[in-house]
Amino acid sequence: YWVQAERQMDCNWELETDVSISSLAEWLISEVPPGTNIGFDPFLFSLETQEHYAISLESSSRSLKSIPVNLVDQVWKDRPPLLPDSLTRLPDRVIQRSWQLKVEHIRSLMRDNPYKPTALLLSAL
Repeated sequence: YWVQAERQMDCNWELETDVSISSLAEWLISEVPPGTNIGFDPFLFSLETQEHYAISLESSSRSLKSIPVNLVDQVWKDRPPLLPDSLTRLPDRVIQRSWQLKVEHIRSLMRDNPYKPTALLLSAL
């Protein structure tokens, strides 16, 4: 993905390929000075992830603040439209297991969850 990203990214963006950073929060703490507000798009992170980052950042004197717009959408004016019928199914060998096994895994997580959910909402693939 890095090669594709390098080819497609505008020169104003920097691709972070350092795999020695174990988490985004760790990277932000090392790169952003204390007392800084860090903006994020709340539609791109689960609530659990947002809470994790907020706790990690607040304990290091940095704050996570949601922003009302997606900044990438603001600067990527010539972005090609997403085609509604262009879903690509990867072969099972690529994703390591069949869709049936994935569904069974989700069902088992729901069964084992103390809140006993009866539905799952998928907002993105």
